[in-house]
Amino acid sequence: MCYGNVTIGGATYPQRMWHSAIGDGSAVGTAIIGAGFVDAPEMAGQMLRLLRLGDGLVGYFDSGIVAYTRTYNPLSPFNPPQYLTTQVSALSKRAVCQIDRDRHMILAEQGWYMMDSNGLSELGLLNTQGGGSIRKWQDTFYASVNLQKKQHISTVFDSTHHLVEISFPSTGSDVADTSWLYDTLADRMFRSEEHTSELQSHAR
Repeated sequence: MCYGNVTIGGATYPQRMWHSAIGDGSAVGTAIIGAGFVDAPEMAGQMLRLLRLGDGLVGYFDSGIVAYTRTYNPLSPFNPPQYLTTQVSALSKRAVCQIDRDRHMILAEQGWYMMDSNGLSELGLLNTQGGGSIRKWQDTFYASVNLQKKQHISTVFDSTHHLVEISFPSTGSDVADTSWLYDTLADRMFRSEEHTSELQSHAR
């Protein structure tokens, strides 16, 4: 078992990933053979989410993203952290969503992204004839969400329909009162009511 940003004995370790001994999720502590921790001191903030990616782990901080790769040595199972970026930071712990074993979707301070074994790629970009790109919906999202209450932003993946449901507090709201849907196959976004209307029209 692996844990991030934990409190042990009254002390909090916001940049630390703790891991148990292999085969015993309760065996955590530096005195236990095979258990231990990996610090990410270059991260200024705290770890918000720790998710599996392939055979390793990715830690999403409020100041960047860190990868933890395995050594396959049961006495010391993880390599030193790989600092993937300090330019993309998750909005909240539930703003990161596991799509499958090899992909995560991230709602970040800087945009919407997909993380896979090749790294980060920004979602919702429309290429222009001049070789540039424009955002299709992100600017509308950031203008609509109450970032003072970003801890209430959440993402949930619907594997049957390949959709990520995004709930967030709208401007002026203290609770999550708005829902959008992101289509992971088509790179499209719907407001929930628009998607419902479209499904009803197809059913007629």
